[in-house]
Amino acid sequence: MVKTVTRVYVFTAVGIAMVVVLVLGLSSKSVKADDIFHNAKFQFQQQADLLNTATINVTVHYSCLPPGGEITIDVSQDVVEGAAIDTAVCDGANHTATIPVIGGPFIPGSAAAVGIVSNDSFTSLAEVADEINLR
Repeated sequence: MVKTVTRVYVFTAVGIAMVVVLVLGLSSKSVKADDIFHNAKFQFQQQADLLNTATINVTVHYSCLPPGGEITIDVSQDVVEGAAIDTAVCDGANHTATIPVIGGPFIPGSAAAVGIVSNDSFTSLAEVADEINLR
């Protein structure tokens, strides 16, 4: 009985030591979210063009770091929604894109918009929620 209890304590102590070594090893490589999601920017132009009741042209300004990338936009007006996904040029430079958002039926007036730009590795990402005006 004494040997069994001693073995349990030894195995427990070894297990705890392994976890401590693992945690210490990982903590020296830890990064903050600011270190991962850096240098990405996203902004809506406040006026969006209502092409028809089902399509809005939304203009955005953005930048992100390589490699590759994607822009996602969701627009809602009361209970009506629309969405768009487009390719982003993630090269660290500032870009402007006009993206058609499909959904509706939309009417002229205020709408809520959420936009995300991210690179293909999700190491450069920005998200914005804003109010836009459909005209």
